Amino acid sequence: MELRVLKEGDGYKIILEGCDYSVGDIIRHELLKRGFPSGLTQPHLLEKRFVIYTKAGVKDLKEAIEAAIKNVEELKKEAMKSLKLSNI
Repeated sequence: MELRVLKEGDGYKIILEGCDYSVGDIIRHELLKRGFPSGLTQPHLLEKRFVIYTKAGVKDLKEAIEAAIKNVEELKKEAMKSLKLSNI
């Protein structure tokens, strides 16, 4: 996954490439929890590229991305635990 953050106007444009839509949605959700309305777009259905627009500051943006990564890691651990319990 590649993540780029670009300054755009009075906000930021976050470009995520090579990942699933859910990763962008988790980052957007973390921004919303911090009080920053954010939009998530997919330029084309066949592309693995998503764009998030937000007016969050750099510090809040970094915290939201770190929280999203932590959430994904926790979800992965729970999924692996569930697979082990199911003997898969």
